[in-house]
Amino acid sequence: MSIEEEKPGYVRFPYDAPGNNPDNNPPTFTLEIPEAMFWPAYETINKVGVRETIHLLNFAGILLSLLQEANVPDLQQAFEKLLGRIADPGSTGTTTTRPPMEAALDLTYTLLRKHEINWKRAASIASLILGKQVRDDAWRKRMKRWAKETGRDPIRIYNKGEEIKTDV
Repeated sequence: MSIEEEKPGYVRFPYDAPGNNPDNNPPTFTLEIPEAMFWPAYETINKVGVRETIHLLNFAGILLSLLQEANVPDLQQAFEKLLGRIADPGSTGTTTTRPPMEAALDLTYTLLRKHEINWKRAASIASLILGKQVRDDAWRKRMKRWAKETGRDPIRIYNKGEEIKTDV
C-alpha cells in the first residue's frame, strides 16, 4: 500500500515476518499503529530498548489480564497504585526527555527520509508530539530550516504535479 493509500489516523509500516515456508517468501504484514499510540510507543522503545519493551509488554499483558479478571474498573489507577508500592520512594515517576520540538523534528525527518510517511502524516505526528496543531506546509518549512541548521541532508520529495524532485 502506498503512502497515498494510508488510513487516516494510522501510521502504517510493512513488515516481513521471518519464517520457514517452502517458497522462501516471508509472510508480509502491515502494522497499523494508531497515531495517538505511535509517539508514546516510540518514546518507550527509544528510552528503554527493544528487549526491555518486550518484557514490559509481557508484564503489562499479564497484569492487565489479572486486573480485568478482578473487575478492576480503573486500570490507570491500578497501575499507579502498583507503581507506588514497588517504585523507589525518591523517584518522581518521570524521566527526562529531549525537548518535544527536537524529538518531533528528528522522528519525522527519519520517517520521511525512509519514505515511511508523507508530509501530511509528518505534520500529524508532530502535532501529537507538540500538543498543538501543525500544518504540513509549516512543518515542511520548519524541517527545511532544521535540516540545514543541523547539517542533515535535504529530504528529496517527488512532486507528482510537477514531475520533478524537490529538496525540502
